[in-house]
Amino acid sequence: MTIKQLVFRKVNKLQLRIVTLGAVVGFLFVFVVIHYFGEINNLTKGQESLGANLVVAQKKVTKYSSFNETSNLFTADELSILQKHKAIKRLEPVINNQFYVSLAMREEGLPYFRTDIFIQSVSNDLLDVDINDWKWNENTKFVPLIMPRDFMLMLNQFAASYKIPQVSEDIAKTLNFTLSIRGKGQNQSVNARIVGFSNQMNAVLVPEQFMSYGNTKFASSDSIPVSQLVLQLDEKQFSDFEQVAEELNLEIKENELLLVKIQGMLYAVLSALLFVALLIVLLCGMLILQFSMLLISDSAYEIQTLLRLGYYPKQIARLFFKYFLMRFLLIILFTIPVFFIVKFFINKSMIQYGLLVSEPLSLELSTLLGFCSITFLALLITVLNYVTVLTKMSKAAKG
Repeated sequence: MTIKQLVFRKVNKLQLRIVTLGAVVGFLFVFVVIHYFGEINNLTKGQESLGANLVVAQKKVTKYSSFNETSNLFTADELSILQKHKAIKRLEPVINNQFYVSLAMREEGLPYFRTDIFIQSVSNDLLDVDINDWKWNENTKFVPLIMPRDFMLMLNQFAASYKIPQVSEDIAKTLNFTLSIRGKGQNQSVNARIVGFSNQMNAVLVPEQFMSYGNTKFASSDSIPVSQLVLQLDEKQFSDFEQVAEELNLEIKENELLLVKIQGMLYAVLSALLFVALLIVLLCGMLILQFSMLLISDSAYEIQTLLRLGYYPKQIARLFFKYFLMRFLLIILFTIPVFFIVKFFINKSMIQYGLLVSEPLSLELSTLLGFCSITFLALLITVLNYVTVLTKMSKAAKG
């Protein structure tokens, strides 16, 4: 009989099965929750959505504010209140044109199209369209434009009224436009082309360089009023933001607020599940410590005999370390395929509701993070158990 067989011959198999089952459930919970934290984060950072809890806010137009053209502008005090608010992680003003702009299209086979428009610009990292080269200077061949996606609907309705073929977004990007700008008694026309479509912004977007050029050369006033903001919200403080939004008379699209609310709820649910999972793992660790202490108590005679024969406490404690390390290795190897099975059914359910998620067998950063987390927890419990057993063995050797 080996030393290992001698020490572990009185193992309570029922208690060991309970510990093993608890570890599997706890590790699986941790793995799944950490993975879907990443999935939700990816869902809100898609190429066609601002994500990161970004919303566009402006003042509500009331029957009283209609007669005061400055009542719907943000004051310095209001901007200061918003910047300091704990629910707002970031605040960026949307820059508007302070000069006249019209957009015209002349394409062979298409009717002449012209309309007065207003244009806006935002920081490049706030764009909800993936543009590799979003910049402009006076030597650039054309001004890149990002259109509201509703513009395509208007353009196709316009085409339908003339009984001509409607155009797709890809075709629209090949059309040549002309931007006519004027102000301070000056006029200028520049070529323009659509490079993308936004779901978030309701105005035509231009690069910040072009907006700065236009406002410097054609604007009648040096001051640029702020009428619209891009806010990055903290979903954990959303209820506090609703209060300040009411106080400052802010207006935000319902679908944008709904996205923040849903994301906040999902994070809250996943946080609660992660807490439960860690609690299960903690209880599992305590059971392992209890299991080891009971095993030492039941095998006290055998252990004392080994110590008298010259075995060191570290040698016996190392048996416990290797025993649980191998068991946790088997638990992790079992948890991985179970995780992918659970992921398959969860993803299948999410896809039915139109949510784009990763492939069942794909490996994302959050998946690797989940795997590393359960590996770390397993090692932590094993090491803590080893230290506890070693302390117990050292006291027994001295006694």
